[in-house]
Amino acid sequence: MPEILAIPEGTTRITNEEYFGSYDPTVYHNPAAAVDVVLVDPELRVRLIRRQNPPDHLKLALPGAFVLVDETLADTARRAVRRYAPEITGEVRPLQMRVFDSIHRDPRDRVLSHAHLCPVPTAYPDIDGWVAIEATLLWDLAFDHALILLEAVDQLRRRVWDSEVMSAFLPDRFTITEYKAVVERCTRQGYNTSNLRKKLLTENVICPVGEKGQGKRTLYAFSSEFSDPQSVP
Repeated sequence: MPEILAIPEGTTRITNEEYFGSYDPTVYHNPAAAVDVVLVDPELRVRLIRRQNPPDHLKLALPGAFVLVDETLADTARRAVRRYAPEITGEVRPLQMRVFDSIHRDPRDRVLSHAHLCPVPTAYPDIDGWVAIEATLLWDLAFDHALILLEAVDQLRRRVWDSEVMSAFLPDRFTITEYKAVVERCTRQGYNTSNLRKKLLTENVICPVGEKGQGKRTLYAFSSEFSDPQSVP
């Protein structure tokens, strides 16, 4: 055995039980963990709330919460959605973006925000608090939430072909027109409907599952074996 890996003679092994019996977690001042959620609908409106307490009292902010000791980050995100966006009744699928860890981002304490993108399939134009994401980017929002929204816009543009994102935006059964509308809003580009349909079908991204309406528009669903397209003509 290499010498560097050898246990020195006379070393007393300390068991986990012995160590935690005298361990004091307050010795280290650990950062608090929080989750901020970018809830965005198919028309690229985001859910903002009005802060009811300091800091940044009465400023607009993203829904969020501190992580409890018995929660995963996704659990915390779902709890924040239930509390601040009760209009959303279905299951939500939070997708981690990145950690925002600026030292002074929260004046109360050292707080790390694990920002999540959470697309939803239903538009809420008539409910207060849903606003166009582009309109929010120049607003004076609480904490660093303007930066989180900028990251969300960038991720929507880059991840629009990601099955997790698109399947969260769309209902279980959708038309090519609905699919195309979401893609074009996220990328700010136009796409040929026929080329888009051919690409998605060829790569087994979607499959036809029926028809609807008097015009017999074809309905699609995401295929069980998904292959992410990297580009669409």
